[in-house]
Amino acid sequence: MKKHESEKTTAIATRPAKLVPLETKPPTFLTPAELAAIWRVSHDKVLEFIRTGELAAFNVASSRSRRPRFRIALAAVTEFEARRSACDSARRLPPALTRRTVGKRLPQPHRYF
Repeated sequence: MKKHESEKTTAIATRPAKLVPLETKPPTFLTPAELAAIWRVSHDKVLEFIRTGELAAFNVASSRSRRPRFRIALAAVTEFEARRSACDSARRLPPALTRRTVGKRLPQPHRYF
């Protein structure tokens, strides 16, 4: 038995080690659960965004399945985050056209001279 064990160790030691390459690139699609973990919200909140149309996703479930299995592209996530961003000044209206000032007279600058 000792001879058999030594044969195993020499056979393993002489073989080159096979390394399995790890995924180094990020995934191109996310599940609602993965996205919920990233955003730290509930899974139901992500599904609500999908059902209302705010977040683009597609269903990969078979047509016979009743339960949807959504996948969300990273481009859709980036677009959603840009639309919902609080500091996106490009989509804000200028102060003169906001809802509160429409129909009201804007204050005129004072002229001193």
